[in-house]
Amino acid sequence: TDAAGAGTFSVCVSDVCSNPTATISGVQSVCTGQSATIPVTFTGVAPFTFQYNNGVSNQNVTTSANPYSLVVTPTVNTTYTLVSMSDAACSGTATGSHTVNLITPLNATLNPFSPVCANAPLQTLSGGSPAGGVYSGVGVSGTTFNPAVGTQTITYTVTYATGCTRSSSEVFTVNP
Repeated sequence: TDAAGAGTFSVCVSDVCSNPTATISGVQSVCTGQSATIPVTFTGVAPFTFQYNNGVSNQNVTTSANPYSLVVTPTVNTTYTLVSMSDAACSGTATGSHTVNLITPLNATLNPFSPVCANAPLQTLSGGSPAGGVYSGVGVSGTTFNPAVGTQTITYTVTYATGCTRSSSEVFTVNP
């Protein structure tokens, strides 16, 4: 309180207020619809409060974690920029930005299968596109299907070098 006891004031002591910081940096790519994790690192005394801009609006976060994992799910390529920060004692400096680029690979497709009889031999699976995918389902082994298991849904999944996956399914009809 002041000398008259009528109000309050705060004092920033130099060893307590040592200009806390929040920092982000980098670029990463994620598949459309997936989340990205952006590490935010701090100096100072927790809890930390920071504000970042997601390209549309400012968002506020308070945390005691250091580093903090900011999880975002952008719908377009987005650059996240730190706007401000403070720690338990003082306002500080927020620096850096982190760009998240979206990767949208081609959809996988699978052509319909011609029906077979239950006593037919193993059927070679084909018709999946783009090349390099994997067939799966009951009765599937590699690229063959065993009609003895009856009518089944066969899925063709492509995993791209970026880690994105796309799938397509068709029913393989087995007549008695």
